[in-house]
Amino acid sequence: MDDRVDMHYVLERLEGIIKGFGPKTLIELYRFKDELVYNLGVNQMNRVREPRADVKCPECDGDGYIEFDVPRPHNVNRDVGVIDVERVTCETCHGDGTVQDGE
Repeated sequence: MDDRVDMHYVLERLEGIIKGFGPKTLIELYRFKDELVYNLGVNQMNRVREPRADVKCPECDGDGYIEFDVPRPHNVNRDVGVIDVERVTCETCHGDGTVQDGE
């Protein structure tokens, strides 16, 4: 379970509110905001009831970063090419090294 929102749903709701622009528009915007807050609250309650354990990230093996080779060609200051290693933050765990079980 996550707190992501389907952007198509959000756009459809906002378009419906905008099409019906009038005195009730502000009320509809507040109702939509309350709906989003309610759904986030339900997700949080479910998380508390059913906590999931953190497990080592399968993408970075728990390091929080991924290393990859970058070939560097020879140039004026270097007579041979070399292979450098660069690190980037793991996109799966966002550098934490763990993910929740089941994700």
